[in-house]
Amino acid sequence: MGPAAYSLSYHLPGCLELQIPGNFCPRALRCSVRCYNLAEHLAVRQREYSFRSHVCADADYPLRFDTPRCKTDRREASGRGDHQESERGKQATPGRASGIGGHMMSSMRRTAILLLAAVTQLVVAQSRLEQLCKEAQEKFDARDFQAAAEKAEQALKLDSLSTEAHRVYQDVKRQGTNAGEITAWYLDRVQGYPHNAVYAYLYSRVLREQVDSMRLYLRRSIQLNPKYYWGYIGLASTLWSKKETAQEALGLLDRAEAIKPATELVRNHRALACLTLERYDDAFPVIHEMYKMEASGKSFNFNTSIDYIGRAYKGLLKSYGSAGRREPEKVRVRIDEALTLYASDLRVLNIVVEALRPDSLFAIEMKLVQEVARKARENEIAAKRQEFQRFKDARSSTRLKELHPKAINLLKGVNETFSSLRSLYAERRSTTLRKTGFARGSSEIDHVMAMRRPDKIRIEAKRPSGELTSLTIFDGQTLWTGNSTSRQYKKSAAAPVPDDKEHLGMMTSSSEVQGTMTTIANALTIPIDRLAVAKIMREEKIDISGSPVECTVLALDVVRPASETTSYDQSPLTMWIDKARQLPVQVSFNRIDFNPRSGDLTEVDITQQFFVLRTNEHVPDILFVFAPPSDWKEVEEFGSETTRTNLAGTMAPPFILKDLEENDFELTRMRGKVVLLDFWATWCGPCRIELPHIEKLHKEFKGKGLVVAGINDEDRGLARKFLQENRYTFVTLSDTQRGVARSYRVNAIPTVFILDKAGVISSHFVGMRSETELRAALKKVGIE
Repeated sequence: MGPAAYSLSYHLPGCLELQIPGNFCPRALRCSVRCYNLAEHLAVRQREYSFRSHVCADADYPLRFDTPRCKTDRREASGRGDHQESERGKQATPGRASGIGGHMMSSMRRTAILLLAAVTQLVVAQSRLEQLCKEAQEKFDARDFQAAAEKAEQALKLDSLSTEAHRVYQDVKRQGTNAGEITAWYLDRVQGYPHNAVYAYLYSRVLREQVDSMRLYLRRSIQLNPKYYWGYIGLASTLWSKKETAQEALGLLDRAEAIKPATELVRNHRALACLTLERYDDAFPVIHEMYKMEASGKSFNFNTSIDYIGRAYKGLLKSYGSAGRREPEKVRVRIDEALTLYASDLRVLNIVVEALRPDSLFAIEMKLVQEVARKARENEIAAKRQEFQRFKDARSSTRLKELHPKAINLLKGVNETFSSLRSLYAERRSTTLRKTGFARGSSEIDHVMAMRRPDKIRIEAKRPSGELTSLTIFDGQTLWTGNSTSRQYKKSAAAPVPDDKEHLGMMTSSSEVQGTMTTIANALTIPIDRLAVAKIMREEKIDISGSPVECTVLALDVVRPASETTSYDQSPLTMWIDKARQLPVQVSFNRIDFNPRSGDLTEVDITQQFFVLRTNEHVPDILFVFAPPSDWKEVEEFGSETTRTNLAGTMAPPFILKDLEENDFELTRMRGKVVLLDFWATWCGPCRIELPHIEKLHKEFKGKGLVVAGINDEDRGLARKFLQENRYTFVTLSDTQRGVARSYRVNAIPTVFILDKAGVISSHFVGMRSETELRAALKKVGIE
């Protein structure tokens, strides 16, 4: 006899309705409680197991399940059990089973209790499993492979068949040198468990270079389990890129969506398949859904929909606008749609403008979009300016004047100590962390400050690598100022005057020299008359160059004139004052910068620490002798000669750099190919606008002799994360010492060089360029 359905009306406070297959047995359930995995015993995956959670505190839900009749049950059902069933038929109550024998009733109750225990464990384990998989993916995206592997291994201990955990584990292992081992391991699993859909899918993932074999195992995973979501997703991902197979990919995605509705991967692959098939009417709604998910922060991708929108509009113009001017009205409908849906998004509007630019048929529409983009830009900047002002007002409203006498007296002592110094030699490192939207950046700069009263000053700025960036020296008669960006220096005469205690030791009547001295004074003193807050926070011992220093920690807030703070707002600063020397040794503060041209708000965290601070000791004369680098040139005024040399027509300076994966890139080996070098940074707004054009050109022409290499001087991890988040695939080289930037005289970014096949610089662009301009420059060297 087949399985029979029984109803056990347990009124559970709360939450659960389950349906159990007919081949279910209590022994299997007991096993599942131990291992948290019903799959091996019920022949289904636990996520496909039919149970629903109800979040409702006011209702009870009955527990329903199917169970097989066993011989004992049938014997009891033919005797006393049937009689009891007829007697109890009219009196069945919740918690009792009708039409079932007493032994069977007891068995079912035990089964239900075990079932509830198993489900409880499964729900807890499932929640933990999902969290571990999420954390593993986040660690992998952050390039923390060791932590990602640990999280994935923890997830696999909870569920050895978790596809999500295996995916991360595979991706981590492929980063190392043991890719062959991971392939062999999954092959062993496929051969050992030939009827397991999960292992068939996972083995296909390690065969990425063997597309036919990959598709074979993906189809096998679907055959083994027609409800296996990842099998459909995996197979669709191998089919959407070609017109002859993209339609099949859409069919697979329909089946995947029936299993897991509206997932991000389904939308992503569906959009790509529609773009491949040039079914733009189907693509636009899907892309718009992706756009909304990204805008709400619910998507793991960043700007993917923007890229797809660009492809869709350009494909639409090519399909409907150009070839014989077939259906221009369809283009105009989509332009109107863009103006409706994306009227406030400059990224989309700029993409539409770029798509329309080559086609004169849509000149009127292009001007309309440009006008909307201009207004959107103005509105965006105005909104950000208001946001910045609200932020300043909110911060100001919480600032109460609080001047503690002990703190004021301590600061007066600091100022007097500085004023009485005969000499000073200090080295300070400033660490700056910047955050603009999704972009992150960091930098370090070292300052050397030396003075010897009455008439000697030196201020030198350099990178931690030792590269000089600026130098100012006053030798008592002449003020020398040099700048590494322009490679220029100038000099001016300035006569010394007696010390002026009121101005903390400013020594000359020259405003430039006074400004130089103020730089040192500002680093070591505080203007007490402008303080709004001054209070002692605590006593603390900090490490300075390996030595412990006893400090008094102060919270200070300096009131600045409104004219000085139109483009920034600074938080109260924290200052550590060395008890022994009565001078500050560390300062930290936060600042919000507003860029009135771009409207960008940048959060800046700055920490300044003196790792050398010597007072009233001998400072050698050599420090006050100006000896500029050999390639610096004397000028009357900075900028009086051309500071941005256009290198077009000259041989490109050779270099060897490592990319972000530690592979060597040697420029001279690129002879015979056209090379595009793009100097960029994550914090650079114009770079972020231009980079999608660079990526598009890379994808389009990489098989036609074009090599695209980005050059970045930031932390490798930061640059790598930015590239991954934006899905940029061109190679990026690390120039943290800025040696290549100097040899190419890069003074601003973005800067793009296009080298012909002989290694001669054909085009040199400083500042953001449109895709049209870049294409024209590539056409000059035979790339089109």
